[in-house]
Amino acid sequence: VKPGSVVGFPHGSQNTATKLYEARDLLRRGARELDMVIALPSLLSREFQHVQTELMQASEACHQAGALLKVILETAYLTDDLKIIACGCCERAEVDFVKTSTGFAPTGYTLSDIKLLRRHLPEEIGVKAAGGLRTVDQVLEVYQAGCSRVGTGSAAAILDEWKSRPELTAQTG
Repeated sequence: VKPGSVVGFPHGSQNTATKLYEARDLLRRGARELDMVIALPSLLSREFQHVQTELMQASEACHQAGALLKVILETAYLTDDLKIIACGCCERAEVDFVKTSTGFAPTGYTLSDIKLLRRHLPEEIGVKAAGGLRTVDQVLEVYQAGCSRVGTGSAAAILDEWKSRPELTAQTG
């Protein structure tokens, strides 16, 4: 299990220097995966160069330390156009994953968001669904839509449900 932590929670409104300090401090302390909230106020204000620069600096810090960077878009607050622009910024910054939600927004992932992110990100950038995944069927649905990771507070219940469904356990041996 790789230790991980969060940067810029919950709304991504900290300035870049603060986020980079958080990231570098966590990496020095052994974190190998960071979940960073995109500069949501900057994205909403259409300050795309700021968003891009911040992501590039965070990605570079993570990759130099051998860590993964997962960028949280908080899709509940974004239009599809802004989600697509954010995907482009993430691609140029060479982040490792794009994640839907922190769990603090009024809604979490949606299937349409997963499909949109997958369509607008290169294959090497994973998509992580978070915010509201509580059942095996939901996990399977986002996986089939192109999701490679899920974030859930219901892992034990999902695993118990998985074990109780013979048709699923037979597939995995």
